[in-house]
Amino acid sequence: AQTHRNITQSNELESVLAQLQTDLLIIAYELQHHIIRAAALGVPLMLLETHVSTRRAPNVPILSSQFIPTNARDSAAQAATSWQKSTRRRQLRFGLERIYFGGLDRMSALRELAKTVGLDFEQRVDYLRQWQFLFFRDLPTLYLSAWEFDFPHEIADKENYVGPQVLLEREEPAVNGRFQTLMQQVAQEPKRPFIYCAMGSLHGNHNANFLRRVIAAAGQHPSWTLLLSLGKYLKAEQFENVPSNVHLFNMVPQLQVLQQADLILTHGGIATINECILAQVPMLIYSNGFLDRNGNAARVECHGLGQRGDGEQDSAAKIGADIEQMLAENGRFQPNLQKMATVYQQYIDEQ
Repeated sequence: AQTHRNITQSNELESVLAQLQTDLLIIAYELQHHIIRAAALGVPLMLLETHVSTRRAPNVPILSSQFIPTNARDSAAQAATSWQKSTRRRQLRFGLERIYFGGLDRMSALRELAKTVGLDFEQRVDYLRQWQFLFFRDLPTLYLSAWEFDFPHEIADKENYVGPQVLLEREEPAVNGRFQTLMQQVAQEPKRPFIYCAMGSLHGNHNANFLRRVIAAAGQHPSWTLLLSLGKYLKAEQFENVPSNVHLFNMVPQLQVLQQADLILTHGGIATINECILAQVPMLIYSNGFLDRNGNAARVECHGLGQRGDGEQDSAAKIGADIEQMLAENGRFQPNLQKMATVYQQYIDEQ
């Protein structure tokens, strides 16, 4: 009920726009209720998108899909099926939420808001056939990503790519002397494989089992050095019998680590992927399927920037074997990483 009131009754945006006499409003697509209000007022709008293209396109699967399109005869059909499955799930979800919340669900609130402010919801919004929660058909989108990283597709009308936004000069997490000592040791042993594992700063106990398998894999390969970033919620004390070649930290300055890493194990978040490309570090991605991560992992593998693993099923032995193979085949990834990094740098130079 509170969410319903926040969506339908909040009118702060109108006041701000009136005070600023806005010529153009650039707004994140997640702020659907603000977009509806601004669009109804006739304010020029551009939506801000941090993912790769989220629009439906021929032979491009939905962003939550693990499918990699090819030139095979049935590829386009498989990509289309991923969108159709999503549409059916959305129809069921929105219908059940409307019943369960008694018409106070988010979608019902947005519909009510559109009706109140005079926006033709059905005409201007697609809420079933696209990846976004609401897709505004007539509004241009500014993509903070590289078109070249996506699956091949024609750039649609109203799509604008400005390249990945990587904050290279940022305030990194404070670290202790133990981290600096480790990085010095890594620098002094350039031939010793240095592996970095970072599964996102917000993951919790549900990832602990996977990280234990990663630790066990590194323990079976004492010639490696593994730096594992635990994130905010896990503690080093939760992991027993950690081998001497494994180093646990809650947070580390990722850009500094990537400058020396030979390989990263990661969850497939687009920010980390962009940083890995610029640093030219091959990626072994264990996507948890959240938001765009399946699609990001598929694109990494498609472009030869790394490969995918299965965080739910892969044993310590399988994880270790995949790491060993990727380290041995580094030459397979480096030309592709260098090529994509050059593309990224061109975007950065043009900004």
